[in-house]
Amino acid sequence: MLSRLLAGTDLKQLATFASPAFFEVLPPAQLFRRARELRARSKDAEAMRHTLGRRRAALAVAGLPIDLGAKPEGRTPRELADDRRAALVVELYFHQLFGRDPVLLDLRAQSFTPARGRLSWHPASWIADFSPEFAEALQQIYLGFYRGDDAQFRGGLKQLNLLDAEDVFREQFGADAHAVTFRTKHFVSTFHEVFLRCKRSGKSLHPDFLPLGIYLAALYDHLEPLGVSVDVARCFETATKERAA
Repeated sequence: MLSRLLAGTDLKQLATFASPAFFEVLPPAQLFRRARELRARSKDAEAMRHTLGRRRAALAVAGLPIDLGAKPEGRTPRELADDRRAALVVELYFHQLFGRDPVLLDLRAQSFTPARGRLSWHPASWIADFSPEFAEALQQIYLGFYRGDDAQFRGGLKQLNLLDAEDVFREQFGADAHAVTFRTKHFVSTFHEVFLRCKRSGKSLHPDFLPLGIYLAALYDHLEPLGVSVDVARCFETATKERAA
């Protein structure tokens, strides 16, 4: 199903990240409706223009050295170390999830160009509006984990029917959140186990896991080839400092 959704698009290679169990724990009608919405939104030039404008402004306010726009013409020298690049992309991942604007899902390496110590971002037109209840629960999971609040962490998992997989998520986030290496194989196997547990317990998942899955797959697609460890906890704090204030 994900292969059909992404077929003929810039993101088609991300279909290989999907676990078969994923499609057994999402209500089919809601899943297909969400997939149609994503595909239709990807073809809406006005929605993309509006989203780019909002995200550009949000990046400026946050002070992230990421320039959102068209791909620079010509060849530019590589002026950004791989570890710095990886950290910026992780900060961008959290920056979008904790904002109020639609999320641009395309975090693939080919959608970024280093330029003068910054990153130029030219994403494909895949946009997700996460529902308020899904976004809030996801934020609670991350806030609870990275700030050591177990009650908040479990509360977010419970809202998304993921409490049975608490140990799996703790492993996925990393025993040492200050030195995380992104491995696609580990990502796929971890979420396969999450979906199997949901299936065994008879729990269904929110349809917004579809765009979140694409977003995470794009992140891993970018970071694994860099082969560097990332201080994800620090990236999280940097990206969410306004919320803490």
